[in-house]
Amino acid sequence: MYSHVISSPKTMTLPGLPKATSPLATCTVRIISPNRVLGVPASAFLTPDITGSTTYSDTPCLSFLIEHVPELEASKSPRRILFDLGISKDLTMLHPSIQQAVVDMGISIDTPRDMVEILSDDRIRAENIESVIFSHHHFDHIGNLSLFPVSTTSLVVGPGFKKNFTPGFPVREDNISIPQSTIEGRVIDEVNFANTDNLARPVKEIGGLKAVDWFGDGSLWLLDTPGHAIGHISALVRTTAATSSVERDTWVLLTGDVCHHAGELRPSVHHQLPQQCLGCLAIHPKDCTNQPFYDPAPGPWHLDVDTLKDTTALMQAFDADPDVFVILSHDHWLEGIVDLFPHSANQWKAKGWDDKVRWRFLKDFEGIIEGRGSQ
Repeated sequence: MYSHVISSPKTMTLPGLPKATSPLATCTVRIISPNRVLGVPASAFLTPDITGSTTYSDTPCLSFLIEHVPELEASKSPRRILFDLGISKDLTMLHPSIQQAVVDMGISIDTPRDMVEILSDDRIRAENIESVIFSHHHFDHIGNLSLFPVSTTSLVVGPGFKKNFTPGFPVREDNISIPQSTIEGRVIDEVNFANTDNLARPVKEIGGLKAVDWFGDGSLWLLDTPGHAIGHISALVRTTAATSSVERDTWVLLTGDVCHHAGELRPSVHHQLPQQCLGCLAIHPKDCTNQPFYDPAPGPWHLDVDTLKDTTALMQAFDADPDVFVILSHDHWLEGIVDLFPHSANQWKAKGWDDKVRWRFLKDFEGIIEGRGSQ
């Protein structure tokens, strides 16, 4: 059930997606899966509790290598940025209270190699990374930044990061999120979504979200996506540019933790549950074909649930655009479909990844549905 491609074409075109100024105004995105996390309690992040779901029984913490060659620098090496780092191999670097929270949640973490070791598989050295972007400050996204030289790798963060998380612990006692050893002496570039006069990094609105043109050519937009955590940001990356034979650009949207499960995005008013999946209505909390299965759960792991719901609603419009491939940081159903590092994700549309992945999350509910005799 749901292991095949389900016919459910996306027909919505999201207004306001920037047009490419050049065929080279693109980035290469490579998906990295450095971690396995077992036994995460879904109730910590999602509501309602759909008893019997296999959600989070085995989930990744994805990272992404973004590479860009500016038009005027075609002969040079690409500018390389990492979006999130996953979980550090050395958990002792985390604040003791975070280490205890992992124990209390009863989860198991497997990080065979840190990010710099994974990158070396493609002969990419730590000093080749221009910047690391933190979608937010939670431990499963910040990895071990200290392995990247402070002289060559800056840290890019969302609004409020400096105020709330610098200096790091133990220098600042009320900061349990960021070790000072990872940021000491490092350039921290906090994205400014309010400065509309910055010509180097123009700010505009895309799909209702504030966006900063990071490279200045429209290939990488950092999005203000609040609700889950202080300064939470996402990344919208143009993966191919329109040509005379191809009408529209294609994009990859790296959401961070706007959603922890695809059932928070799908179905939606923009893309309803397909006919082949109507058996899932038996366990749908709202018994509705155009509302998602889950909402974000109130609690310590979400900063502002109401704001997060608003952000998720905007994200659903991106998710319904046939030229945008939305990637959640913890979507375990991507694996087995997408190509992982060192391979590129840029040809996601030609390879049909979106169609193959879109409703795969329903497999989390298979046992429940079959037990009720609904399929």
